[in-house]
Amino acid sequence: MRCAILSDIHGNLPALNAVFADMDEQDIDYIFYLGDAVGYGADFAAVIACLHEKVSSLPCRADGRERVSPIWLAGNHEWGLLGRADERLFSQDALTALQRTRAELSRNEQTLLAQLPQRIELQLEDLQITLTHASARDPVGTMHYIDNAAAAGEDAALIPGQLGLVGHTHQPSAFYENGLQLNGRRIWTAWDMPDGSNATFTFATHRAILNPGSVGQPRDGDPRAAYALLDVNERNFTVRRVPYNIHVAQFRLRNWIGDRLPNIDTPGGLAGRLAVGL
Repeated sequence: MRCAILSDIHGNLPALNAVFADMDEQDIDYIFYLGDAVGYGADFAAVIACLHEKVSSLPCRADGRERVSPIWLAGNHEWGLLGRADERLFSQDALTALQRTRAELSRNEQTLLAQLPQRIELQLEDLQITLTHASARDPVGTMHYIDNAAAAGEDAALIPGQLGLVGHTHQPSAFYENGLQLNGRRIWTAWDMPDGSNATFTFATHRAILNPGSVGQPRDGDPRAAYALLDVNERNFTVRRVPYNIHVAQFRLRNWIGDRLPNIDTPGGLAGRLAVGL
């Protein structure tokens, strides 16, 4: 059983289309989405429509309720859009994009996003998985990131099964319990991920927290779209990097919101950062 794990598209349709094209060449059974479909990017409506069509629905425990549900989570940008997160938590560029998105969002799109769960518990064969956008302690990510092994070890105490799947950092990663202890505490380690398009981490029987990176706005210095393949039977997690037409995504951004963001093409601006993966 192989599952495609996507996160943090942020309205970047060219990146998402490239990822879907790459997925068509893989043997995939299910598609899961870890949150932040909106924010930053221009094509949020098309991204929401694509996810609505593609994301798999499975029996799960979503926000504490047993049901058959799309495996699709709310992120901090969905919460910002819906007024559930303090606007002061967002950069000025992010807030400007959210405000414009909110003004253009249809009632049906808003209803769909408002119904997304914060946490999903999923059983795939004998593998128990907890899915959140950011962490078990702060599911949508208003305050907390898992960006180091110590944070992963602390968060793992709130995860009942073997795996946690998270996004939010925009950086592919894997943290795992290495079997050692120090002063009675289990030690967690960061995977030393090799460079390349198809880096595979085998978690075997180790508990692990895995992050596929960002489809639409990578921040690890590699501008290519990132997603991951989770192989339940082989117990591995492969991060794939997919090139896409960044110039088209930048053009869409300029046409959509360039009048409100004079710094849009600087290295830290919403369009400029796409070219450098930061």
